[in-house]
Amino acid sequence: MADQNTFKSGRASGPETGSDIGLDRDADMALEALFSEAQMQPPQMTQAFQQGLLADALAHMPPPTYAPAPTPAKQGLLAELADAYGGWMALGGSAGGAVFAGIVGLWLGIAPPAALEAMTANLSPGAASANADAAAFEGFDLAIVFQETAAGEEW
Repeated sequence: MADQNTFKSGRASGPETGSDIGLDRDADMALEALFSEAQMQPPQMTQAFQQGLLADALAHMPPPTYAPAPTPAKQGLLAELADAYGGWMALGGSAGGAVFAGIVGLWLGIAPPAALEAMTANLSPGAASANADAAAFEGFDLAIVFQETAAGEEW
C-alpha cells in the first residue's frame, strides 16, 4: 500500500506506480486528455434547466414585504422658528454673538477706556457741557433748537 507522501502532486510517485495501485499509464493519459478538453469547453446550461432552476428558487423565497413610508414627526413651534431662521447652528451662532456683545457692553460700561470717556462726556445728559452746541441737545432744549431753526434764527 502507498504511504501518505505518494499522492502529493496528484500523481502516484515512488516505487508503487502504474499497475501496483490500479492505474495504467495509458488510462492516466486518456483521463488527462478528457480533463483538458472539459476545461476548454465549460458546460452550458440549457434554457429549460435555467428556467426550472429559477422557478424553483422563486418558489422557495418568501414574498416581499414593504415597510410603510415613515411619517415625519410633527415639529413644535420652537423647531419651526429655528428652521425658519436657518437651523439650530444659526441660532447657536447668533446666541454666541449676542452673549459676546453683551459681555463687551457690560465691560465697557463698568470700566470704559479713557478715550471713550472723552468722546462720550458730552453725550450723557447729566454732565456739564463745554460745548454750547451740545448743550442744546441736553434734556428738553432740543424742542427750542428746532423752533429757532424753523424761524430762521441761529443759536
